[in-house]
Amino acid sequence: MTELQSKRLERIKWVIEKGFTYDPTTGQIKNKNGQAIISRTQSGYIVIAKKEGKSCLLIKAHQFAWYVTHQEITDQIDHINGIRDDNRLLNLRSATNQTNHFNETKAKGFHFDKAQNKWKAEIMLNNKNIYLGRFETQDEARKAYLQGKLKYHII
Repeated sequence: MTELQSKRLERIKWVIEKGFTYDPTTGQIKNKNGQAIISRTQSGYIVIAKKEGKSCLLIKAHQFAWYVTHQEITDQIDHINGIRDDNRLLNLRSATNQTNHFNETKAKGFHFDKAQNKWKAEIMLNNKNIYLGRFETQDEARKAYLQGKLKYHII
């Protein structure tokens, strides 16, 4: 277990000791009084705050949910639908950095190739570019990229 994982486990165990619970169907985390936790980071993740002296440590709700359900600490938990405050168990999966980025919906794997005067689409997998083709229109290249995401990035 890495040092980061050990710290995460320590924080999660503190949350469990304080009586927080997780409902895998709704994704809600509640405190010991039954109140739903709704605090969010600027990036949209639901968090549980742990005050330690003058500082405040944040425990991401999806990490807590994963541990409570699977008794496992992982480096990353992916929100499959991309909605960062949707912590239902069916929306969470253990992920690598690469698989965590697979569900990004912005199509950015295409550009205009001036030398060929066409739109070129490609996709990255395991640090290698996969050529998807050249196209007359930007829309065709974007569609090819999105189809490539379905083929190469959906697990």
